[in-house]
Amino acid sequence: MTQKSFRFDANRCTGCQACEIACTIENGLDPATSWRSVETFNAAHLPTAPVFHLSLACNHCVEPPCMEHCPALAYSKDPHTGAVTVDEAKCIGCKYCTWVCPYDAPKLDADRGVIHKCTFCDHRLAQHLEPACVTLCPTGALGFGDHELHAPEPTHLGFPRTGLAPAIRFSALRNPTGVLRSADDSPIRRTEDPAAADATERPAAPSARHAAASTLLPDVPSKIRLRSEWTLATFSLIAVFLFAYASLPSSRGPLLGIPGAAVVMLGLAGMAISTLHLGRKTRAWRAMLNWRRSWLSREVILYPTFLGLLSTWILTGAYCEVLRLTSVGLGLATLFTIDAVYRVTLPKRPWFHSGQALVSGVLLGTAAAGVPTVAIGVGALQATVYLARKLRFARDGRPVRPVLGAVRLGLGLAAPLFAWLAGAPDALVAAMLVVGVGIDRCEFYTELEIASPGRQMHLDLAAAATHA
Repeated sequence: MTQKSFRFDANRCTGCQACEIACTIENGLDPATSWRSVETFNAAHLPTAPVFHLSLACNHCVEPPCMEHCPALAYSKDPHTGAVTVDEAKCIGCKYCTWVCPYDAPKLDADRGVIHKCTFCDHRLAQHLEPACVTLCPTGALGFGDHELHAPEPTHLGFPRTGLAPAIRFSALRNPTGVLRSADDSPIRRTEDPAAADATERPAAPSARHAAASTLLPDVPSKIRLRSEWTLATFSLIAVFLFAYASLPSSRGPLLGIPGAAVVMLGLAGMAISTLHLGRKTRAWRAMLNWRRSWLSREVILYPTFLGLLSTWILTGAYCEVLRLTSVGLGLATLFTIDAVYRVTLPKRPWFHSGQALVSGVLLGTAAAGVPTVAIGVGALQATVYLARKLRFARDGRPVRPVLGAVRLGLGLAAPLFAWLAGAPDALVAAMLVVGVGIDRCEFYTELEIASPGRQMHLDLAAAATHA
């Protein structure tokens, strides 16, 4: 079986952006949100990597993650051409598809609050015409043709390797190393003075070269930022706090002295805050439709269920241990889905962050329930993972934030332990733990490493510099 796909030859592309302009005109788009973009690989002209251009748009994957994970079921795939399109009348503007797509294909129309993207020029395909970007490419770098559904994963410098079966084929680069070569195909060394020659003969350690190379490359902004997604960070912290409250036996009194009614109001506020990032808030109900495949839909269903059960025994005063334990189970499931929402956006490799909702909830929950052994073990695990991550960041030249880290480990983990050993009030211990969890959760949003063409280019260039 086949579908249609793009073909691209970087050896022919001059970066003229004719394809980008053609896409913009054909689909009546704002140039700032064109569905196709031309990116330059190695714009800094590092000597160990080639310089070329990539023309990027939606690859209309055989198994499109945007369609699989869209909570509102707004995506569809044409069974004949393979074109993946979004129905703007169903879109809620949650931007989740922009997170899970490693090719930056879905674009948010901020004015209308919905997603739009490359359609394969399906209106032209219906007339047996090729997409406008292909037709108007002056060098023949961009092509169009049939794509085998079981074709091997395409590999190309600067193009994310994801296993999603994107419908695109690349021509091999003529000089993938970027090293200048003489007529007999032997590499030409680029050293021009004795000092440079000495440096070449005594290379720095790989980690040092990686950090040095990173400073030469442009920063790649993450798709998820704390500043833009503060509503989701706040919602997730409220969910963690609610789970800790549910874990609290009646004999220990209200957590942090907060009465039950205020906890219910806080939970409702969290649900309202979580909708603020939607482009179409009146369509928020659609977020639960894709419960069979989307972790976001499952989160949207589980959180109100958990809050409703928690509110039942808080507001009615009908305390029942079975009811409380059931709400604890629902709370664990809710925190798991919150983490899963972000997990599917990351590269397919083992991954653990000390600021994840589930581990933070278990820390606060076991401390609230009066199970210090488990709480200390979870805190030690968090501290170990936190320190390991910061050491890796220092090695790779990424921001470490030592002052914030000291506050997180000192006030958020060490101080609560000593305060508990000293017999300090439970409210003080809980308050310090909450501060630490809040810091770690905020850092979680600043440290997510989501796949994208820009990030892949950065990684490939850093690797070329490191292994020079």
